[in-house]
Amino acid sequence: VLTVTQQNQQIIQSMSSSISKSKAVEDDIARNVTEALEDHKERDDRRNNLIFFNVPESGATEDGEGDDIYKVKAVVRHVCQLTEVDEVTSPSIVRLGDIRKPSPDQPNPRPRPIKLVFPESAIRDRVLKNARRLKDSKFKKIGISPDKTKKEREEYEKARKEFRRRKDVLKE
Repeated sequence: VLTVTQQNQQIIQSMSSSISKSKAVEDDIARNVTEALEDHKERDDRRNNLIFFNVPESGATEDGEGDDIYKVKAVVRHVCQLTEVDEVTSPSIVRLGDIRKPSPDQPNPRPRPIKLVFPESAIRDRVLKNARRLKDSKFKKIGISPDKTKKEREEYEKARKEFRRRKDVLKE
């Protein structure tokens, strides 16, 4: 009877430890699913957005917003002759970040990026596809990129660092 009782206790302990392990696995799965859903939602929220880099700022104030709209529309028109860009209104074009003021370290700070929200992703994709046309034009310093999540930006940065590392190894 004593042996059977000890065996039953061992079985109960192993079952309780496996239950706690399965509970931990369930919690991990729930956390991963939640993260995946949040990531998907964030990507979905950004699917109509483009980021424009190196578009000159009109001044050191936010009053240049109208000028930013004109500049971005001119770039988009040049890239793919879109008339749909005229439908884009000023709340859809926003300078990102704080105003960058000249300092002794950086006398000519880079202009802040501009986020442009298109009414539909097809227009955004068309602009992005034809962005290579900026290369040999008066807009050659302007860059266009999809609006990426923080996680995507980190992944791209890791890939760029790895590319540079491999490139340097090949040069040696």
